[in-house]
Amino acid sequence: LVGIPPSNYRRHEARATEGMAPCVAKQVTRPIRMREARVTEPVLA
Repeated sequence: LVGIPPSNYRRHEARATEGMAPCVAKQVTRPIRMREARVTEPVLA
C-alpha cells in the first residue's frame, strides 16, 4: 500500500476483526495464495 503508514494500516485492520472469534478472524485475515493459471493450447487460425 502506498501512502499509508504501517501503524495506521494495522490500527484500521484491527478494528475489522473486533468482536470476532480468534479462529474466525485468523481465517478471514489470512492472505490467499493465487494459483498459477492453467496453460492451454494456443489457438491457431
